[in-house]
Amino acid sequence: MRSDVVIFRGPSLSYQEGIQHLDAIYLPPAKQGDMYKAFLKYRPKIMGLIDGNFECVPSPWHKEILFLMSRGVTVYGASSMGALRAAELDAYGMIGVGEVYNLYKDMCIEDDDEVAITHAPKELDYAPISVAMVDIRRTLEKAASQNIISTAFQNKLQNYLKECF
Repeated sequence: MRSDVVIFRGPSLSYQEGIQHLDAIYLPPAKQGDMYKAFLKYRPKIMGLIDGNFECVPSPWHKEILFLMSRGVTVYGASSMGALRAAELDAYGMIGVGEVYNLYKDMCIEDDDEVAITHAPKELDYAPISVAMVDIRRTLEKAASQNIISTAFQNKLQNYLKECF
């Protein structure tokens, strides 16, 4: 296992899926301070943030990501919390990857709920329990494009779901 690459993952990327693509240290969804602690423990050259905690615990902090980059760590963000943080910090050197990052960067989306996914505990490999708004929107758009639902119903349902917690 490479110790120079650390990835924080959870409901967006299973451990099995991750190791098929990249030899790295895979850690649970990050909360505030976890990225800093991983830096002190592993001294990685590269750190990836895919999933992070929110709601009941503080999310990964912008300042800890800036600290990592100031110490020469290349920090990538994708998919969920990582895409959001990358869009917020790309001007400072964080590297965003993927469609969700591009949606944030291009200001097509801006809210946290776009990527928020509640998940199961470690024992269930952080399996997703909810669906992110970006995925709901994509599903509704596809259903409308295939005439499964009307565009009017797509918009009505999308607006309704956007208002739900």
